[in-house]
Amino acid sequence: MVNNTFTWSTKEKLPLDEYLIEIGNKKLVLVMGSGDWFDLNLKFNNTEMVTYIKSNRKADQVYREKQDSFGRDFTYVLDDQPYNNEPDKFYEAAQDDWNKKKRILNGFADPSNNALSEEYKTYRRQLMAINYLNEISNYRKMTSWKDPKFAPPKAFVDDLNANISKPSLLLSKNENYLQFKLDHLLTDKDQSVNADSILFVKINRLPQGLEKDRLLSKHLAKTMELQTDSLTRNKLFAGEINNVKNIDYRKTLYSKLEQINRSQKGAVFPDLAFLNDNGKTVNLSKFRGKYVVIDLWATWCAPCKQIRPVFEARNNQYRYYSNIQFISVSVDENQSKWKNYLKTKPSDIPQFWLENAEKVLSMYKIQSIPRFIIIDPEGKIFNLNTPFPDEDNFVEILDKLKKY
Repeated sequence: MVNNTFTWSTKEKLPLDEYLIEIGNKKLVLVMGSGDWFDLNLKFNNTEMVTYIKSNRKADQVYREKQDSFGRDFTYVLDDQPYNNEPDKFYEAAQDDWNKKKRILNGFADPSNNALSEEYKTYRRQLMAINYLNEISNYRKMTSWKDPKFAPPKAFVDDLNANISKPSLLLSKNENYLQFKLDHLLTDKDQSVNADSILFVKINRLPQGLEKDRLLSKHLAKTMELQTDSLTRNKLFAGEINNVKNIDYRKTLYSKLEQINRSQKGAVFPDLAFLNDNGKTVNLSKFRGKYVVIDLWATWCAPCKQIRPVFEARNNQYRYYSNIQFISVSVDENQSKWKNYLKTKPSDIPQFWLENAEKVLSMYKIQSIPRFIIIDPEGKIFNLNTPFPDEDNFVEILDKLKKY
């Protein structure tokens, strides 16, 4: 880094993939392959990063932010299900939508009129094909797998499958694609028995390689999340982890297990040290013996400030219950911004600032705020992702906890 300028180049042959640039706690994903160039102008502060990009992949980069959602007509078909007994109309709507989406993709250009690269266009077309194949499977599950009346037109399915017959590197790692592959390992009969256990057996019969590791890693991670107690989860993990050979996927799974066990109900929550607006240190354990309802927020977060009055109202609603304590915890990097905000917006709820909040957010994989957390009277997690205070479920939870 010289004069705030950084240059990097490589002669290594890079496959088309998504590459991550990290600057402190800021992250930027670039679609890049061999021979590509990027000229980045980055401007950032404590809360955000603004990026100006010049590149031969500018159109790919712009399109990366777009979601390949279905068109309005087919979305209506999926949401309202008007054709549950009219498969011809369902498949006609699906095929029309698929053809329209292909035309939109083929004609896409960024604001500077740059077209998509053929490589990236192929990848996004593959993703779209997976989405339609998944919806066809959902329709068959909802109607009938056996009745030929509900079978999709062969030409349509052949067209979709032809697009994914040679999965690109990007597609082979995509979560939707992996789930598609897992679903197609199971027969109808398998679905009605113990599908998760059968799927582990079928995955482990596959030839050793990266695809097997990807499929096994996805299924193991998903199954671990469904377990409600750590003993069962740890036993499941121990029985399957040695079947994953790729070191990166193994590391990710170990991290996933640790994160789930740390975050589950009943796990000990750290005794965080806060600063109040007078600069005095207050530990979370000060409120031991009560259910502590924590609002994680920041002054730069508009949704946080929007929900704060509701959080204040809930605090007022439960103020007479001795075993419930509301607190508000700022995760601002800049302490002075938090203090200045409190001068203009005083509160009856105890206000605290958490230094090095990024460490706690990372530990519990908290990627967005506001976030509401309930810690039980013993300092253990009661609910790490509590409903928002304007939701009925929030009131239902607290009504079960309150004690006169």
